[in-house]
Amino acid sequence: MAVQCFGCDLGTNTIKIYSRESDSIFCQKNMVAIEEKKGMIAYGDEAYDMYEKAPSNINVLYPMAFGTVASITYMQEFLRAFLEDHAKGPLKGADFYMALPTDVQDRVFSTLVQGMGLKSKHV
Repeated sequence: MAVQCFGCDLGTNTIKIYSRESDSIFCQKNMVAIEEKKGMIAYGDEAYDMYEKAPSNINVLYPMAFGTVASITYMQEFLRAFLEDHAKGPLKGADFYMALPTDVQDRVFSTLVQGMGLKSKHV
C-alpha cells in the first residue's frame, strides 16, 4: 500500500494542501468557527461565510496570524478535518511536507502535525 503524501502551505489567509495520491491541490480560507461547549463547527470557506454574521456564541477566527500559529489546538482540528474530508484512504502513517515562513518555526509546525494523532511517518 502506498503511503499518502501531502504538501501543506498554511498561510494566514488561505491553506493549500497538495495530495500526491490524487495529484490535486485543495484550497480553503484559513478560518474556523468555534461554538461554545461544542468546539469547531465549521472550517475553511464555510467558516469564512459566517465571519461577522455569526451569533455571539460562535467565534470565527484565524488559527494562523501573521505567519505563525495563533491557536495550535484549532489549527490541528482544522487540518485534521480538512485532510479527512479531501484525502482518499487512511491518513495514518502519511508523510507531510510543510512550507515554513521562517526556519524558527520548524518545531511548531512539526508539533502541529504530530499532535493530530495521525502517527505521521515524516514531517
